[in-house]
Amino acid sequence: MVIGPAAWLGWWYTAIGVGFLLLAARLLLLGARAWMVALRLLVAAGFFLLAYVQFRATRRR
Repeated sequence: MVIGPAAWLGWWYTAIGVGFLLLAARLLLLGARAWMVALRLLVAAGFFLLAYVQFRATRRR
């Protein structure tokens, strides 16, 4: 199975989203302010949304 460039972008966005989730978890464990954790979670959700849109566009081709 060959993965095209559009699918790679979906996985790229997913990896970035996971990275921001891990950053949020780290800040949560270190006792950072709630708004800092919420900001990382919001950014992660944005990247997961980008990944979802990219995967849907890839399947329609």
